[in-house]
Amino acid sequence: TTGITEYVAFRPDGRVLASTGDDGTVRIWDVADPAKPRQLAVLRIPRTIVFSAAFSPNGRILAAASTDNLTWLWNVTDPANPRLLGGPLTGPKSYAISVAFSPDGRVLAVGSADETIRLWDITRPARPTTLGEPLTGPGGYVYSVAFSRDGRVLAAGSTDGTIWLWNVVHPATPALITHVTSALSPTGHIYSVAFNPTGS
Repeated sequence: TTGITEYVAFRPDGRVLASTGDDGTVRIWDVADPAKPRQLAVLRIPRTIVFSAAFSPNGRILAAASTDNLTWLWNVTDPANPRLLGGPLTGPKSYAISVAFSPDGRVLAVGSADETIRLWDITRPARPTTLGEPLTGPGGYVYSVAFSRDGRVLAAGSTDGTIWLWNVVHPATPALITHVTSALSPTGHIYSVAFNPTGS
């Protein structure tokens, strides 16, 4: 990467790594031998910063969020020869920052600098469709989104120091569960959220 590396994500099998950067690239690496990583492909999104990336649970789709307000999807069944899947996902009025797939791979969450989260049905990844209205509430950039292991809860972390939880059993009609201000950083930023393996 030329410049800052923003994010790294492993494919679920641990053999492939994606990295994103300020140079507008997503780089895909073979890390089957971690002592000898090999670059397999470079995906370029001109005139942008790529904030984050995520592999689908089956490892066949890679999503990346960027400062052109768009989220891009590639078929990475062959990680050395990625194929763009349709047009990019639109909607945010500012940077697309964070992405996460639901555990069943059917829903993609995209957090944005416009203080919203959008949910997408990607059962047909070349033709994704939006699910309901954007989730609102955070008062800052949504830097991180994460699904619980059972897929029933979506968490989001915001630069206003708050963490949000929604019930997404029915992703077209999410229900807010609660939001809290971090006791560790009441006036700071929440850059990352994650569930423990049990989701508790």
